[in-house]
Amino acid sequence: MSKDERPFDEPAAQAGEATAGESDGSSPVALERRTLTLLFVEHLPVEMRTEVLDEELEMQLEWLAARHHGIRDRLAPSGGASLFFDDAVDCVRMAMALQHSAAPLRLRMGISTASCQIARFSRGGEAFATLLGAEGELAARVAAGASAGSILISPSTYTLVRDAVHADSRDCLLAEELDTHHQPLASITATPTRPGGEFSTFAGLGVY
Repeated sequence: MSKDERPFDEPAAQAGEATAGESDGSSPVALERRTLTLLFVEHLPVEMRTEVLDEELEMQLEWLAARHHGIRDRLAPSGGASLFFDDAVDCVRMAMALQHSAAPLRLRMGISTASCQIARFSRGGEAFATLLGAEGELAARVAAGASAGSILISPSTYTLVRDAVHADSRDCLLAEELDTHHQPLASITATPTRPGGEFSTFAGLGVY
């Protein structure tokens, strides 16, 4: 298995990556570079946020990330939730699942694919993985261009997932356009699944 195929939970040092320094004495920092697909979920507007809603959204993010083989970057800059994936299709499917389960929140999400440097370490018995460098902000910039309730997929990702998106978006509004470099990108917006398009509560909603 090559480095790019190695699962996230395999220690980097065992695969021969360099380590640098110590992180509060818990473990050395392991560095590696690999191609990842990044998902950024913008925070709710201040006027919509409540402690209960924030906690429910956090639980949904954690559950969906585990289900779709994603890693939550807990050390990323604030402004939203950052996740990364080995598989671009897994990333898009998680975003679509969150879009459907949290439809009333009209979350804005952005997805991009790039070669990224990852730092891994453990502290206090908890494992962390975070992206280093400007690549970690790519998906946040994409999300900034999304409409409320939509997922914007950059050209770097859309070329990898176009067939899967067409197959999975039968119940969504899918719009394709060209960016400033004449590369195709896509926007996915969920359509109402019930009359009125609203749910009585966010907690406990089913996802696919």
